[in-house]
Amino acid sequence: MNDSAIGLGHRLAALLMLACLSPLCAAEESSPPSVAAPAEPSTAAAQPPLEALEPAPVDFTVVGGLQIEAGEFAAAERTLSEGLTALEASVPRYDMALVKPLLLLGDAQFGAEEYEAAEETYGRAVHVTRVNEGLHSPDQVPAVYREAEALAAQGGDKINAANARQEYAYETLRRNYGPTSEALVPGMYALAAWYKRTHNIYSARDLYAQAVDALARVHGDDSPELVLPLRGIAETYRQERFPPYIAPGKKETVTISSTTGGPPTIYPENIRVRQINRYSDGERALGRIIKILNDDPETPRLDVVLAVLDLADWHMLFEKYDRAFELYARVQSLLATDGKLEPAAIGRYFDQPMPLYLPMPTPPEPPPSALRDRRREGFVELGYAVTDQGGVVKLEVLGSDPQGFMDTKVRKAMEIARFRPRFADGAPVATQHLKYRHRFVYYPGREDADQPAKEAAQEDAREDTKAEAQNEPQAEPTLETPAPTQ
Repeated sequence: MNDSAIGLGHRLAALLMLACLSPLCAAEESSPPSVAAPAEPSTAAAQPPLEALEPAPVDFTVVGGLQIEAGEFAAAERTLSEGLTALEASVPRYDMALVKPLLLLGDAQFGAEEYEAAEETYGRAVHVTRVNEGLHSPDQVPAVYREAEALAAQGGDKINAANARQEYAYETLRRNYGPTSEALVPGMYALAAWYKRTHNIYSARDLYAQAVDALARVHGDDSPELVLPLRGIAETYRQERFPPYIAPGKKETVTISSTTGGPPTIYPENIRVRQINRYSDGERALGRIIKILNDDPETPRLDVVLAVLDLADWHMLFEKYDRAFELYARVQSLLATDGKLEPAAIGRYFDQPMPLYLPMPTPPEPPPSALRDRRREGFVELGYAVTDQGGVVKLEVLGSDPQGFMDTKVRKAMEIARFRPRFADGAPVATQHLKYRHRFVYYPGREDADQPAKEAAQEDAREDTKAEAQNEPQAEPTLETPAPTQ
């Protein structure tokens, strides 16, 4: 039994104990103070026994929530479904008391990867809220966000529907709070984050800029409140030049799973990824962040130093090595003086290469739900080295499962990765014998579970052959063999 299951058991036991003791506690609290009375002679008649204490019912949403927290999604779904059925029998059809258990049931279904069921359950929660609170009530927004995530998890054509729900949630908040209100800022962040996931970076940048304006009107142009949206603006410039994932072909429009952290990135079918040099734009946004934090007496000095590190990484990404190394040296010094960090803590930032740009490919689109086999996890493990300028060399595939399924795509992604190099004695140095394992999720077809791997391996072999042909040395042009015209 794992620690989370043990912890869940202890918490459930505590709930049951409290439920059993609650009637007794209530009786004690409601009794008036006792007054001493003269003793009465005992009688032969025996006093009737106290009635057995009936335990108070435990809220099934609490139990279901704990099960979700522990990752026990199937158990949570049973708990919440049974509790919801009992609740529906005792309240009106559209009672607001149904919303919370509906949301939790949807969460359990989502955790169990029953995305279509979760979408329907979240939709019910939205409908009940709208019936009670009105068509444009902001109370429906949490359920709408969940509904959008369930749609996005299904991939394919559902991505457009997910986008529509995200935009509907924002418009609902905008209608209630106004287009320039500070209360709308969390909604701006939510939609901007979604747009970044779908590589709609221009719309994301516009929302972050609106958030800067809304916050500046209330808190001033130099308020630390502006740091978060300014970072968002810088990230859109970075993503414009360095897309976080290798854009798939038209048929590969699915949610991405990887070990790089963060939410999955999704590419709609009509996306066109353009790589534009946004060096100066991002530099200005990051520089403004440093100034705001440095001028704020309440900001910890370590936060200021880490903002300088972000700017150094920005220069490194754009191959401005002299400027980057100058700032890295300054950061190492400031971490010790201003940041009050010990050498071991400083080493977390500079003792090993740190990935700054690590794009990863999407796995092939899964078969329809009715035709797919169970969900499986695969991996590709690479060996590589990082130069003193953050480039990747000596790249080789060390192992993969399924073999050949994603090897070529992952290797090509690592070829264009960028790192903050390791530093020794204050100077950047090369690092050898590194390993990276990329994990991904795939769904084999039921008729032949190995067929997707076979097809992917064949595609990889064709790509390797094509790449080798392109890399073959070409004959130097001579008088007898004129060079080809461009």
